[in-house]
Amino acid sequence: RLIVEEQREHVRRQMYAPCKVGYMKDGLRGYSVMQGMIVDLSEGGAQLKLPFMLTRGQDLYLLLKNFPFKLASVVVEVTDVGTHLKFANSIPPEAVHQIASGRPYVKPTKAKAPKKKS
Repeated sequence: RLIVEEQREHVRRQMYAPCKVGYMKDGLRGYSVMQGMIVDLSEGGAQLKLPFMLTRGQDLYLLLKNFPFKLASVVVEVTDVGTHLKFANSIPPEAVHQIASGRPYVKPTKAKAPKKKS
């Protein structure tokens, strides 16, 4: 058996928090939403524990309680340890840290330039 090197681009943060997954119903019109648990998170993806199995290549969106945006994702692997997702767009490292620590995400603000004196 060959040893496979770690292929992840980003550091994973362990966590355990509720999440929701929105996905297209197979063979039916419309979306369905499933409750699950997120067990790790990185800038590029996540691993979930879900009550129903999704399929590799399936597009979905991930909703987290402490992150105000839907994360467009694709299922890249389904194993006995969980469903592995890759995000369509990476999320910032500071967002990963805030989400994984359970704090609400606070979008960074740009520092305002000091006013010039006349």
